[in-house]
Amino acid sequence: GLLMVKGIFDQVGLTNRTKLCFARITDAPWLQYIMFRDEMYHQKCESTKIVLVCLSKLIIGAGFFALMAFSYNVLSVLYVVIALTCLEVALAVLLYYGLFGLIDAARELKTKAMAYGDNRVQLPSNVNPSNISWVALKLHKGDEYTVKLDASMDQEQILAEFDRASKATDEIVKMVQSGHIVEWDHVVEDRKKAIAESDVKFYRAILDVWGFLLNIIAGIGYAMIPLTYFYPEENAFIEWFYGFWPGHANAAWYGNLAGDIAWTIEPFTIIFTPYILVKLAATKVKN
Repeated sequence: GLLMVKGIFDQVGLTNRTKLCFARITDAPWLQYIMFRDEMYHQKCESTKIVLVCLSKLIIGAGFFALMAFSYNVLSVLYVVIALTCLEVALAVLLYYGLFGLIDAARELKTKAMAYGDNRVQLPSNVNPSNISWVALKLHKGDEYTVKLDASMDQEQILAEFDRASKATDEIVKMVQSGHIVEWDHVVEDRKKAIAESDVKFYRAILDVWGFLLNIIAGIGYAMIPLTYFYPEENAFIEWFYGFWPGHANAAWYGNLAGDIAWTIEPFTIIFTPYILVKLAATKVKN
């Protein structure tokens, strides 16, 4: 736990150091400037995400301990309802970041499809922030133009990394402007591997969507318990749901059942996901 907290603050500290270094890069071309600016924003969001996700998981874990304590008649109903309410808030945070994770997966899938897929597009006439990701992949330089930072880097190392990424970006721009042609006949195996990776990414996104839906079901299901506790008047619910409200007791019982089932299926999905993806990757590369 202490190592995890240290890692969180190391990431936050990295952001501050990097900003100081980035302020010194005043002569960067507009393309590199936009990319580095986006990297700084992404780094800041990642630092915030690490903190909130860790706290949310801790709150959800504490909520399960509260449920277990309630099963042994250690906690009263009020404390369990409060714990479930906090659990719902924490779950909402995880779902929020999970949704953006799905969007990022779809964007990466589109990028690889444009670079490697059967319907791949030709190189553009110029490079800009909106197309450099798939252009770099198409030129087999996808890992070169991006900035790779580490919490252990000092300011000079960070500046050197920015300089390396800037030169790699310049090289990509020059290759496109010079009318570089990608000869796929000479990189058949690389292309097959890239397509397989793209397909696996797609299947991973599907599994992420499945886990996302399970968490939504669990969130709505468990929400019935604090909802019916803090709002015991059933007439309003009957009016809101046009008479389809099953009653507070049934809503809480079936909601809890739905949450239990969803969060029982999800661990099995997580356990078997690596096996499924490995099998799919092997099949795609073989074909």
